[in-house]
Amino acid sequence: MSTAGKINKSESIEEPAIPNATIPSSSKQTAKADEIKIHCSNNTVTWRDEDDEVHQTDHLDLEINIDIAANTAFLRLYGDVFIKSSKPPNRRAIYLYIRPEIIKSIIYQNENNVRSLCFSLELEPDLVTPKDPIVAKPKSKALLNSIVALSQVKSFTVRLNSSSTTPSTQLKKIASIFPPRPSWNAALGDLSGLYTGKGGQIANASTAAASTHVQAESPPPYIPASGDGRVSST
Repeated sequence: MSTAGKINKSESIEEPAIPNATIPSSSKQTAKADEIKIHCSNNTVTWRDEDDEVHQTDHLDLEINIDIAANTAFLRLYGDVFIKSSKPPNRRAIYLYIRPEIIKSIIYQNENNVRSLCFSLELEPDLVTPKDPIVAKPKSKALLNSIVALSQVKSFTVRLNSSSTTPSTQLKKIASIFPPRPSWNAALGDLSGLYTGKGGQIANASTAAASTHVQAESPPPYIPASGDGRVSST
């Protein structure tokens, strides 16, 4: 089982931005009965590659925003990757956008007080990166490679951090919404506000709109920790 390394929170960071809206922390609950907003930090994600080998990575945040009245949803995982940079910020969020249209099911599990959401997708999630090429520092290569690997699979399990205060009723409600599927929340999913206004790009091709893809020295679907930790557009 492969596991990504830990991140030193004391270094200079770039806070992940959400265009036109702010998703509250898991300790804050939305005031509207027809909305679900959660932010669960430092979760563990597991998945299987094409050889049925189990992989695992830590330090991924899960954000979900569902507007029941409008029948729209916004879901993403992300991890903060330290990069080689001559000027701040030296840490960038690398995202996996999970469009509701590709979600087959979300299953809520609670085993021995360990809560999980199991995702089954029809297509791979969108890998969203800065437009400029990035090179991960050695301590973040494993995390970056894991995020890239997750962008190449259609099922994974998010095991929530034990400190998460998100009510189980909210998690069960999220699971019950799929199917039927809401549509993508285009306002929250707008990439133009990411990376301090420079905008992000879809770096894989899970949607027809994708115009760029990820380059990696190791073959998909899993890039081992010995990879070069480089993501670029073509």
